[in-house]
Amino acid sequence: MTLTILRGVAVALGVSAAIGVAPIQAQETPRGQTVTERQRPDLDPLGMHAASFLVFPKFSLGESYNDNIFATTGNRKDDFITTLSPELRAQSDWNRHFLAFEARGDIGRYATNSSEDFEDATISANGRVDIVRDAFVSGGATLNKFHEDRGSPDEVNGKFPTEYMVFSPTVGAANRWNRFSLRGDATLQRYMYDNAVTSTGSSINNKDRDRSQYTVSLRGGYEIVPEYEAFVRVAYNTVNYSSAVDDNGFNRDSDGYEAVVGTRIDLSGVTYGDVFAGYRRQMYDDARLRTVNGPTFGGAITWNVTSLTTAKGSIVRTVEESTLSNASGFFATDFRASVDHELLRNLLIGATVGYLVDDYEGISREDDYYKAGAYARYLMNRNLYLTARYDYERRASDAVGADYDKNIFMLRLETQL
Repeated sequence: MTLTILRGVAVALGVSAAIGVAPIQAQETPRGQTVTERQRPDLDPLGMHAASFLVFPKFSLGESYNDNIFATTGNRKDDFITTLSPELRAQSDWNRHFLAFEARGDIGRYATNSSEDFEDATISANGRVDIVRDAFVSGGATLNKFHEDRGSPDEVNGKFPTEYMVFSPTVGAANRWNRFSLRGDATLQRYMYDNAVTSTGSSINNKDRDRSQYTVSLRGGYEIVPEYEAFVRVAYNTVNYSSAVDDNGFNRDSDGYEAVVGTRIDLSGVTYGDVFAGYRRQMYDDARLRTVNGPTFGGAITWNVTSLTTAKGSIVRTVEESTLSNASGFFATDFRASVDHELLRNLLIGATVGYLVDDYEGISREDDYYKAGAYARYLMNRNLYLTARYDYERRASDAVGADYDKNIFMLRLETQL
């Protein structure tokens, strides 16, 4: 399979050499769009018409090298991974209302460690019904099949990676009255885990991790001046586990809320985004599990530095579930920054940096993740793209033996209509 990948890349490079690299042509970035989102009429896929829908089939073939596939401190193992990713996306071509469907698969095969092979998949549908101007209802559902990363603190270290499914339906409604806006959303996230097996074939129970999380939120905004909006958002959630207690004897059911105030800005489409701050609290039914509470904040800002360069920055702080004994949960604070640049009309390059802190409640553990990456994306024509990427990740943890670092190199060839 690896040889097939290399042959395919060689052919792609030959085609790109024949086509040539297009000279750069500066053009204005449309309001609210980034360099990577901007339309390129001579390079964007056209899709296929099916009734009143546009259908975009896509297939990608990737080869990556990971120098620490089990995310361990010592006894590192490396491997090459071949990934096949078919995808089909369809979206309506209507003047009013909207409907979209998507199906995607990620099939991974390891050259040496076949126990790590995976088959992930996603199926989703979402839509919007426009009632009157500035008023609509929306809804959708997503079904994901994932495998748990070997570096996850909750990973049970089975012979094979833990597989699980997440079902996420959502419904919402929004309206605007002159300067006032109001939006409400309700979501469900249903997690379903498969049991794992040890190297000797005995079962490792994962069913105590099955849970449903219900969240309702309400956001009210007021446009102070054009493109500047102040808003208030409140949300309530409840988490119900399928098992009365987990394997460590804890009842992990909980309820929580979040209240934040923030602002949304848009400076002529060049700099735009939102920032907010507030308070978050998650309370657990088991008295032995400590309440997770404290300030919460977040936001995302996009800056189109020039018509060829976009910079982004974001902060996200959430309360996450944990199955570690005596830990009720943890605050996850994620800082990210990225830069994308159009080096040539059909050549995009970029870099990312990130810092993530997982601060556990009830146990003395903090995990610090340091991340960095860079990529180059070559648009050969509207149907053939080539991407090269490098990613680095390091975890520094208070837990003994939980530190690791890894380097991942990836080359991917994509074709789409």
